Amino acid sequence: MQVKLSVLAVSIVTLGLAPAVIAAPAALAGTGEPPASLNAVTVTSSGGAVAVGADSISTFLNPLCGTDMSDVRGSSKWTAVTTPSPGCGWLASVAALPGNQEWAVGYQTNSSGVTHTLTEFYNGSSWSIKASPNPGAAEDVLSGVTVTPSGTVYAVGFSETNSFVDHPLVLKRTGSTWTQVTTPGNAELQAVASTAS
Repeated sequence: MQVKLSVLAVSIVTLGLAPAVIAAPAALAGTGEPPASLNAVTVTSSGGAVAVGADSISTFLNPLCGTDMSDVRGSSKWTAVTTPSPGCGWLASVAALPGNQEWAVGYQTNSSGVTHTLTEFYNGSSWSIKASPNPGAAEDVLSGVTVTPSGTVYAVGFSETNSFVDHPLVLKRTGSTWTQVTTPGNAELQAVASTAS
């Protein structure tokens, strides 16, 4: 069986502008309860669902910095499931595997402001962070994940150089490790899907 991966690529033009300060809407100012963001959902092999995103988003300091989060839908309701929650983590995409297992991908930013890939695995009862490649000099971000019919997991995103050039980032999970798949060009990959042909 041959598997086709479909990837959505977006060309990005980087302007040499200082980042803008983002002000919180008046209704949120001083509440101490910033909004949460659920970014993706997948149907599990048991017919439930898993949604991922970020919680505790700091709209005052960094609008893209939060604590990663997940919710699981059982037979009658949604339930929050604890994630490893790096200090500044964001889950952008989730894909289901057989046996109520899921992969979620995104990014995490460390205290020095360096952004790295974030991959988390759900074994049916708990999430754990799994190491993943970070080839970029400035930042590495994952924005999409898929599972092929044979069970191979692919994640896509981008790596950025110190001169603000984005390169496609494709990772493949084989066995217990993620490996980088060489991908030419300058683009940010936003999503990926697999289909049998």
